[in-house]
Amino acid sequence: MKCLYPIADLPVHQFTIPVIGSNMYLLVRGHSALVIDPHICAETEKLLQEVYVQSCIVLLTHEHFDHISGVNRLRQLWPCQVVCTASCAAKIQNAKLSGAMTFSALFLIGHTEREREAIGPWIVPDYTCEADRAYTGTAALNWQGIPILLKEMQGHSEGSQIIEMGGRHIFTGDNLIPGNRVITRLPGGSRAVYERQVKPYLRALPDDSIIYPGHGEAGYITSQGMRYGLEIQDNEKGI
Repeated sequence: MKCLYPIADLPVHQFTIPVIGSNMYLLVRGHSALVIDPHICAETEKLLQEVYVQSCIVLLTHEHFDHISGVNRLRQLWPCQVVCTASCAAKIQNAKLSGAMTFSALFLIGHTEREREAIGPWIVPDYTCEADRAYTGTAALNWQGIPILLKEMQGHSEGSQIIEMGGRHIFTGDNLIPGNRVITRLPGGSRAVYERQVKPYLRALPDDSIIYPGHGEAGYITSQGMRYGLEIQDNEKGI
């Protein structure tokens, strides 16, 4: 677990799945938790139990299995409201459309046998879950006094969204992977849509914005004079 840049004086806890590096983010205020892209994690559960959390708001940046795999576990332990785009809500009900069915083949290619064994028990090929609230376009929430703006933003996948919290804290999901070209070749992804929709949004973010990506390290949009993760290049690096 890492504690990242605070939002409204609340630490942002980051939990990362071993081997594949998918990030889950957690904020807690009082007896309420905000969870972004949950996966099953004993450390997370222990933290929530220690602070006597009574309910969770769960935001999904997109529909891919490694970013939704903890939804059902959270529902077993606490009342949850899961919020995502309408496209994401439809796809997470289907193990093929979320990638759960093919996750092992798609995402573990190139890993060592030890790495595959470590992540193997975590993979559930028939995994599905459900959303409680779905939207198209944009949606506004307020969690514990913190304004949240959700923006449907396809490119990496049809169900992707950007989450803005407190004005300058941006959760990008897999629409931004620092230092790497964003994958748009999976079913539902589109390089053309990404170039048209996501890149202009990212380029226009103020320099004091803080990025929390679906994989990789969080950081300010500027780092040592360069735009963090936004070295726009037509090669295999950058977005």
